[in-house]
Amino acid sequence: VYFTSSDAHIANLEPLMRKTSSSNNLLSYFSNANKLDNNVNDGIQYTPVSSSTKINILSTQFNGEKTSNFTKSKNKYQNLKLKLESTQKIWDEPRPTWLRISDDLYLYSAFWDPRDLVEGGPVARVLGIIRYNKDMMVKEYGVRKTGFIKDDWLPYSCYLWYKSHRTVGQLKAFMFEEGLKAYVGTYFLCYPTNNTDNTTKQIDASETPYAVSIFPKNVTDYPNKIIYLINNYKESKGNLINVHNILVNRTSVKSDNSSFINADVSVCVRALFGPYDDIQGMVQFISYYNIILGIKHFYFYELAVSSRVRKWFSILKNFDIHVHLLPWNLPTGNWEELWDFGSLTAINDCNYRSAGRHKFTIFVDLDEFLVPKAEIKSIHHMYQQILKHKRGTFGDTALIPNVFFCEEFEDFQNNKESIDEQQKNATKGEDIFPIFKYTKREGRLWPPKVRSKMIVVPDTVISVGHHMVHHFVKKDFSNRASPKLFSALHHYRSCEGLRHGIHATGSKVLDTTTVNDKSIFKFKSKVMGSALVQSYKLMKEI
Repeated sequence: VYFTSSDAHIANLEPLMRKTSSSNNLLSYFSNANKLDNNVNDGIQYTPVSSSTKINILSTQFNGEKTSNFTKSKNKYQNLKLKLESTQKIWDEPRPTWLRISDDLYLYSAFWDPRDLVEGGPVARVLGIIRYNKDMMVKEYGVRKTGFIKDDWLPYSCYLWYKSHRTVGQLKAFMFEEGLKAYVGTYFLCYPTNNTDNTTKQIDASETPYAVSIFPKNVTDYPNKIIYLINNYKESKGNLINVHNILVNRTSVKSDNSSFINADVSVCVRALFGPYDDIQGMVQFISYYNIILGIKHFYFYELAVSSRVRKWFSILKNFDIHVHLLPWNLPTGNWEELWDFGSLTAINDCNYRSAGRHKFTIFVDLDEFLVPKAEIKSIHHMYQQILKHKRGTFGDTALIPNVFFCEEFEDFQNNKESIDEQQKNATKGEDIFPIFKYTKREGRLWPPKVRSKMIVVPDTVISVGHHMVHHFVKKDFSNRASPKLFSALHHYRSCEGLRHGIHATGSKVLDTTTVNDKSIFKFKSKVMGSALVQSYKLMKEI
């Protein structure tokens, strides 16, 4: 039985509450159960609607009344104003969805990118997928697969939409995909006219577009499929954003500043599918990253998620944890058509949602846990320590080396210590998370850029890959590997069939020498004794 808002069920919680040291707080959390489904953050930010937008909407939105009519009646105006404010969610930041432009092109989201280090900027950056052909890529020096698509392979144009008019932009495309299937993740870049010749002038705020649309060149009367632009750099007021100034402001913040610890880091996870129903795995993941690393913002992409996981997300707002659950209604679920359910498009979308909002972004999977090995005060502190050791520059990406804790390394059935601990926990009524049961890992950590994950400064990134950043806004920025003495990425999973090497051509992971590693156990009592985990245990008992 899941949470309900009835007084009877809330009253039934009271005996359970007395079992925990956080009973008063937990009771108040569950008393808000009637708001569970509404509390899930769907990626839309809530901000006041401008007066000009109110006027434009009111003239057509409510009962066809004209703007001049409602000003005659103060009461009527106030009523309409309340109605408008209740719909402001629609008008600030749109809920993303996959949009078909043609059988060869689908679009998901769009961002206004005014960073001064972006070549040819400012630009409307649209994320989507395009049908792949090996001959479509511009030939560049080196073996890198990513890069610009030839103009003659792009039979599309774009519009930039302004408050009073629309203009034809200049369209370019940049492919950032790693897995080359039938479709590949791509940026579609709609530049204001004459911006691609590197003579960009600063623009007035009134000239900043609010939307972009892409359409086939050879189709007449094609409908305007508008994608509203997300602009996380509103403080620019239409001007270019100086990336150097952003980084200077961030390095001036003390790395042990508690307000910095909790407010300015996000975690991005690729699409949840299945439907995803591993409630314990999700609680374990969010609890660890929130309680140990102080992270409050989590971005997930929903291909399919069970109702009980969604209900858990809803509870988290009571703990000041913000889950941004974004729809991922892919145009294809065929792995042969789109690699890994379009995961690179999702995490690059997450990077741009984080840029201008969060100072650091961590890219990990649900079975991966960034574990500090040295004493750290925050993600900011860890990041600076890695850069200091590597003589890096603020804006670089910190790569966290991977190490497998394989299910096959453990013998829970015959391991006496594990059995004794399980019995002890059963007596206490505890349900220990799996990460606090695994004690054996590979003897060596993996090299950087191979299965590593990242701490990035999203403002300096053009495109991320799964294990490193592929493109920065400036060539001076780089990927920097964390020393194993500072941090490691504990990866908990079955290792059947896994091999070492860049292309998995090396030795079997299960044939490697193992070592004991309980370094994550130092966080066990703090995680398992937290109010967040206690609320999960109560949820299971209801």
